Amino acid sequence: MVSVYAICQVKKGCEDSFLKVATRLVRHTRAEVGNISYHFSKEEGKELTYVFTELWKDNEAVEKHLKESHFVEAEKELKFLLDKPLDIHKMQVVV
Repeated sequence: MVSVYAICQVKKGCEDSFLKVATRLVRHTRAEVGNISYHFSKEEGKELTYVFTELWKDNEAVEKHLKESHFVEAEKELKFLLDKPLDIHKMQVVV
């Protein structure tokens, strides 16, 4: 399995738009073959910081996800809503 987490620092004044994009992305991604879980959460104590946490069957599922139209569209929209690029961490699950 592959675990991914992506940290998002949202621009001030863009939180509502970000939440719409993120909610749509979660809904579509959860339906993908190979996705085990996909959530996004607000980090406690950090204003405008959100984290996507993902669990995938394998690297192939992750790579396919990155090409899905809903992901490509969300990625384009997020460029205008985030203070900096997504901080993405990809790991192989050990236990």
